Formats: sequence, C-alpha cells, structure tokens
Amino acid sequence: MHAIPDSLGTQSAVVLPLNYGTAYVALYRTGPIEPGMRLFLHAAAGGVGLAVIDLARRAGLEIVGAASSHFKRERLQSEGVKHVVDSRRAHVDRVARDLYGRNGGFDIIIDSVGGRTISQGIRALRPGGRLVSCGVATLSKRGILGALGLLFSTPRIDPFRMLARSRGFYGVHLGQLMRDPVLVREVLDELIRLADAKEIHPEPGRVMQLAEAATAHHLLERRRNVGKIVLRV
Repeated sequence: MHAIPDSLGTQSAVVLPLNYGTAYVALYRTGPIEPGMRLFLHAAAGGVGLAVIDLARRAGLEIVGAASSHFKRERLQSEGVKHVVDSRRAHVDRVARDLYGRNGGFDIIIDSVGGRTISQGIRALRPGGRLVSCGVATLSKRGILGALGLLFSTPRIDPFRMLARSRGFYGVHLGQLMRDPVLVREVLDELIRLADAKEIHPEPGRVMQLAEAATAHHLLERRRNVGKIVLRV
C-alpha cells in the first residue's frame, strides 16, 4: 500500500505504478542517462511508451518513436518526439542508419514488441548502448502459432558478441521486480516526487465509464488506444 498525496489526482496516480514504474526502471535502473543520448522507443503511443517519453524528455534525451497509425504518430509529434516513424514499415537498424549514418546508432532501445525487433535493435545500438526488453506484444491474439513464431524469430543472445561490440541487453518484468518492497517504495517515492514537482505529467490516455468496459477492451484489442485507458467506477 502507498498513500496517494493530495497533490496527485486519482487518475494520475493510476498510471504511476505500472506505466511509469516500468518506464522508470527501463530507463534509470538499466544504465546511465545523460542529456543528448539517443533513444528509440517501440509502441511509443502506448501507456508505457508515453510514460517513457515523459521521463526521457525530462532527462534531455533525443527521442525516436514508432507507432502504427497516423493518429498515434500525430500524438507523438505533439509530445515533442524528434523523429516519428511508422512501426509497420520501419526497422530500427535501418532507422539508425538513415538518421545517423553507417557508424551511428542508439544509446537506448526500449522494446515491448519482441521477436525480430530484438535482433534489429541489437544491430542498431552504438558501442555502450543497451536494449531493454519489457514486453512481447507480438504474442497478442496469435495463440500457439504466434508463440511458435515468436520462439523462432527471437534471436539467441551471444554474450561474447555483445561483449566484443560493447552492447547490453536487459529484461524488465515489473511483476518480478515488485516482489522487492524496497525497490517498489523507492521507485514510487521518486515518481511521486517528480509528479509533485511538475517534472513529469502522468495522465491516462482516456477515461471511460465502467459500463463501457467492453468498448475499452475492444479498443485495446485492436490497438486503437493512445496511452492507458482508465475505467471510472
């Protein structure tokens, strides 16, 4: 249990533990953060994606975001994302080459898609960079065939090759990390402090009535939501 301070509204508090908690750990607990670092973000218009953008913007990172629809890409542009790409067509390694040249790359890649995007992301890292995997969206709605496809398309990480190229790979599973109450309190305390100081602005993407739960689920299933959907009871 963690008390909600008076300065933080209930709707804002809803997005802190999962969305901002995942974003904070993925950014700040996996390696250094310095202004000017290059960040590539898959599923950038989702709940975790917008939280990452909020935190990364505060830290002065150069953000490249991927989203599947024109509406979502417009939202990313309104959030100040420097480069916005179509996730259905763009490969992160090609994006890195187009933006930064053959010897360029990203310092941080946050991947919630999985499968082939992992191998593409590793190739897109510059020396000292890291790829943070925090989800496998490719599994949704595909059943056992999707699971098999993910299994065969996910690369086997070679630690010696990662070492030789000075690249890192991290997995972030918030359910596992939440078993550590000290870590949970540290992260939530810091996020509440940042929100209280107006350094971050946690807000749900959409608030709907409980009676609209079926519609909300339909939006999520078809990936038409921007940000987190919150149901008002």
